[in-house]
Amino acid sequence: MNMLSTMIIFEYPLNEKMRTWLRLESILRHLFNNTPLVGHSQLLFFLQMLSSLLDILERYDSRSDLLKALEIQQQKLSQWANLPGVDMPRLSQLQQQLSHCRSELLAASRLGQALREDPLLSTIRQRLITPGNGYSFDLPMLHYWLHQPPAGDHEQQITAWLATLQPLQRALKLYLNLLRQAVPFRQQQATQGFYKNKTEVGILLRLQLECQQKLFPQISAHKNCFAISFFAAPGNTEKIPEQLSFGLACC
Repeated sequence: MNMLSTMIIFEYPLNEKMRTWLRLESILRHLFNNTPLVGHSQLLFFLQMLSSLLDILERYDSRSDLLKALEIQQQKLSQWANLPGVDMPRLSQLQQQLSHCRSELLAASRLGQALREDPLLSTIRQRLITPGNGYSFDLPMLHYWLHQPPAGDHEQQITAWLATLQPLQRALKLYLNLLRQAVPFRQQQATQGFYKNKTEVGILLRLQLECQQKLFPQISAHKNCFAISFFAAPGNTEKIPEQLSFGLACC
């Protein structure tokens, strides 16, 4: 979120597939947006994120499901081409991006396989979850790697690791951006801090609040409906308004 923004967006997945994709997106954002890494703490955090990513990829066939999702988006774009007033250059650009991402995913080997076979990662992965990890007596190979010159092995190794994840990162980023942008926020009213509605056909709820409201939502969803309860943020002693306005999008 932009630090200057006056809005906070909360997201809630409506199925397990979307829950996994949001987790992958969060981890990939940490991995790709926080380089170059400086100091042992940042390097350890990077390795822990990498390990968490591999855990998800081992439990979930992200590649197959993401390929299907991209294909559905391509079909939707093809339908939009027949509508009046469509920005055809932009539509063509998105179609090319989708086609490129699908081709990259199809050409890629099993997601995460190169990382699982990496000598360093395969040795230290299971120990990274141990509290206080990184000591020389616990993981001497990791201790050695952490003490290499930052401009040498670290950067080269991290660049090589991230390169194997780029097809997943690009495809997931494009798909989620298209999903979010397809449905605008519509203003809704919560009565006494509570809102309930039927679940529309969608896989992701997005909720928009102004920072000045000093509130946060608790969202629960079932097969046919969802409910949102609003609570005062820590330090907010004001009463929740009788009628509370917020933005809602069901993607």
